[in-house]
Amino acid sequence: MRTESRTRLVRATPEESWALLADFGDIARWAPVVDHSSIQRSPGDGEDAGVGLTRRVQMGRRTVLERVERWEEPTSLAYVIEGLPKALRSVRNEWTIAP
Repeated sequence: MRTESRTRLVRATPEESWALLADFGDIARWAPVVDHSSIQRSPGDGEDAGVGLTRRVQMGRRTVLERVERWEEPTSLAYVIEGLPKALRSVRNEWTIAP
């Protein structure tokens, strides 16, 4: 399994960064490769805040689903991406916010 990690310094408070990531259905606002996105499934009663939240993401002719596996407000968000080419097998994206 291949793992890749990147670190970026941004000029925003952790709260501002979390607000952007936590607006899970609006990735098209800040990710230039995304044409549009929408929430497909929200967590049910009794579930963790965002765990299970699923969005549909359109990038050109490709559509993927991204399902939240971890939601630890205001520091960590992780989700799996389904619908990518088979060569990728499984993709998981994880964000960690630190001051």
